[in-house]
Amino acid sequence: MPLEPDFPIFLSIVAVLLLTAMQGLAVFNEFALVAIPPTTVAALRERGGRLDRLVDKSVKDLDNYIAADQLAITITTIGAGFLGQPAVTAFLSPLVGATGLDGATVTIVSAVLAFTFLISLQMIFGELVPKSIALRYPEKTARILAVPVEVMALILRPVTLLLNGIGRQILRPFGIKAGVASHHRSSGIVELAESIEASAKAGLLGVRPGTVRNALLFGELSARDVMRPRSEMVALAADMTAGQLMDAARRSPHVRYVVYRESLDDVFGFLNVTDLCGRDLRDEQGPDAWLPLVRPIVALFEQASLETVLAILQGRRQQIALVVDEQGGTEGVLTLTDVMRGLVDPVARVQPQSEDGILTVTGVESLRSLETRHGLQLSGPTTSAATLNGLITEQLGRFPEVDDRIEVDGHHLTVRSVGGNRANEVLIERMGALHHSDEGTAVEAIPSAAAVDVITAATTNEMADRKTDADHEKPPRDR
Repeated sequence: MPLEPDFPIFLSIVAVLLLTAMQGLAVFNEFALVAIPPTTVAALRERGGRLDRLVDKSVKDLDNYIAADQLAITITTIGAGFLGQPAVTAFLSPLVGATGLDGATVTIVSAVLAFTFLISLQMIFGELVPKSIALRYPEKTARILAVPVEVMALILRPVTLLLNGIGRQILRPFGIKAGVASHHRSSGIVELAESIEASAKAGLLGVRPGTVRNALLFGELSARDVMRPRSEMVALAADMTAGQLMDAARRSPHVRYVVYRESLDDVFGFLNVTDLCGRDLRDEQGPDAWLPLVRPIVALFEQASLETVLAILQGRRQQIALVVDEQGGTEGVLTLTDVMRGLVDPVARVQPQSEDGILTVTGVESLRSLETRHGLQLSGPTTSAATLNGLITEQLGRFPEVDDRIEVDGHHLTVRSVGGNRANEVLIERMGALHHSDEGTAVEAIPSAAAVDVITAATTNEMADRKTDADHEKPPRDR
């Protein structure tokens, strides 16, 4: 391709260098976002500076920011090749021609040398060097590039949204779900957990199988995985009379209830029913008699890791939190008890002659949790369900009933008990597994070592709550 007279070789080479620098910037950011530890992100979030918030935003929306980086890398690579190849070829031609080669050979040799030079330039300064620095200093790199990357992502957002959408449609038939922000650190932890699990099963470690795995995979679970879903929430309307409030409290075993105004998407706090003790509430009294007792409730993003959830609950000395989606709509509610369940894994035990485990789980168990904690990938290519109960309902085409049985991905799923329109207990067996009676199958909850920390934190927080109540001359809290 001949160079245009009004586009000198010098300007072409400068453009190539600028494009290579832009490529390096995108590579810097891509590897920094992938390598930055979740604990570091949580610390940046707590610090709350402008750059810290931008990094946190990028990690939460990893798919779109990585797509913007990859698109920028592609554009700059093509641009550098388009401008650089003819410019470098023209620059090298006189030097190669001085060797005495004929005209055609000079052109070919110059083009090959130009191609080699450009590839080397882009690989070294556009890929390898930025990658090495970003992997070594992910936090510093992410913070330094936060502003230019935000501008780049904003400019490219329409294209990245389109390309991500097309990519998800292509992946769907293969049963692969995109959009999990924490995927960049899952594989290494899962592999380590599986290695330790195998050692425990072989008797090489002084722990029971499952104990260490639970602690390692704790951070892989999100608030959505352990929350009580919206459909199972017991909530109080802000316009309830005192009589209606007491009736609702008597019908439910819970101690804490979220309180909402117009709908469950308008939750503004929670009520601890122990705060009602000693108060002279009469049935005919209106909401003004109990609304002053409502406490603020912390809201957590549904994809927040359990590590983050635990840190926030402990930091704010709260036992309950609202789980919301990216639009702020209510997805569910969770307590410290739910977080503890994320550390306590029911390990199914079968008769010795069975080669395959039989797992009994609750219907609200998330499909992602089953995959992460038990290696069961039950989410098919067309399912939109997030929980086991949703999957069963979707497969049956109706609400589940006792003894309903479906087959998913080489596993039998049997509904053992139901509550309302939901499956409460589900038996999961791999196809071909030997069947055992209930007497032959026992389920034991084995807590991980990390559960002790959670229990201690819960006890400490509750005692602190009681002291605070005493200071305000309130009756004692949970007994």
